[in-house]
Amino acid sequence: MEKTDAKFIAHARGTAPGIRLLPVSAADGYMYPAIDFFFGCRALAGARRGARGFASLAAQSLEAALKCLLVRASFDVNKLKSHQLRHNLVGLWHEAAQLGIAVEPAPPDWCKTLNSGHQSFVFRYTEGRHGYVTPNQHEVLTGLTQVLELIEPGAPDWA
Repeated sequence: MEKTDAKFIAHARGTAPGIRLLPVSAADGYMYPAIDFFFGCRALAGARRGARGFASLAAQSLEAALKCLLVRASFDVNKLKSHQLRHNLVGLWHEAAQLGIAVEPAPPDWCKTLNSGHQSFVFRYTEGRHGYVTPNQHEVLTGLTQVLELIEPGAPDWA
């Protein structure tokens, strides 16, 4: 990517000449991956050998969605990057609940289960472990849909 001027942050190489990429807000920088990861985990739902991929993408989606909601509520972006909150789904849920923007006041069980594998990187690296626990996929998809609806109400095809 090549820097152009203050109004545009980058020129997209390999595309048609003159196409420029506009800056992405912090909230949108979290929203887009939240949505993409959701559709990835939805595609893996029910797959015979996709439980870890499903859980990993669902956790990434939830993390990004909660961070999007928090940034939109003027939560300090630097605090989101702190060791206490960075990959802590339960902590992010609590922060959202304190601001009145969570789906439920307390993190549901599916969120806690995702957190146990996401925060400790178990879904990514199982070295030294015989297995891992993932939440019920239907509960995750239902819950994630509710969280994503807070970001993009009425967005096409969440279900």
